[in-house]
Amino acid sequence: MVTASTHKEYRELVEKLVKNNSETRISNGQSAHAAILIENMFRHANSDIRIYSGDLNNEVYNGKTVIQAAIKFLKKSGTSLKILLQNKRDAQWFNSHELIKAIAEQKAELMGSFDIRIAEGVYATNEAHHFAVMDDKGFRYEIDHANCKAIASFNEPGSAKKMVEVFDFVFEKQSDNTPIDLKIH
Repeated sequence: MVTASTHKEYRELVEKLVKNNSETRISNGQSAHAAILIENMFRHANSDIRIYSGDLNNEVYNGKTVIQAAIKFLKKSGTSLKILLQNKRDAQWFNSHELIKAIAEQKAELMGSFDIRIAEGVYATNEAHHFAVMDDKGFRYEIDHANCKAIASFNEPGSAKKMVEVFDFVFEKQSDNTPIDLKIH
C-alpha cells in the first residue's frame, strides 16, 4: 500500500496508478484525498460507477472537479451511475446537494443512466462500510466513516466484483426503490 503527504503528491500518485493500470492499493485518510479518488473513478470509468454512501459527504462529492468528472462520465453513452444512500433524505436535501443538482440540471444532455435509492435493513445503519466501485475493477472501501479512512485500488477485479455483487443485491432487494424525481435515463 502506498501513501503521499500533500494533496498534489496524492493526486499525482493516484493518476500514475490509474495510468499504469496498477494493482497497488492506496490509502486515504482525508476527505480531499477521497475526492481525488472519486474524481479519478469518474474520469477513468468506462461503463459503471456504484456508490454506497452515508449521505454523499459534501467535502468529497460536491467539489467542482468531482462534479465535472461525474457529468462528463454521464455524457458518455452506455454509462451508469447508481447511488445507494445509507441515510434517508428529504426532497430539500436532494434539491440542495450540488452533485445531484448538477446531474438534474444537465439531465437533457446526459446519455448515461442515473439512479439513486435509499438503503433499508443493515445498509441503513452504521454497520455496513461505505464503498464505491468503478467498472467491476477499481474500488474505494471505507474502513472508518468518521475519519474518511479508506483503501483503494484501480485494478483489483476480485475485490471490486465482490463489492458489485453486494451493491447490486442491496440496491435491488434492500432499498426503497420508490422513484426519486431526479432519476434519469
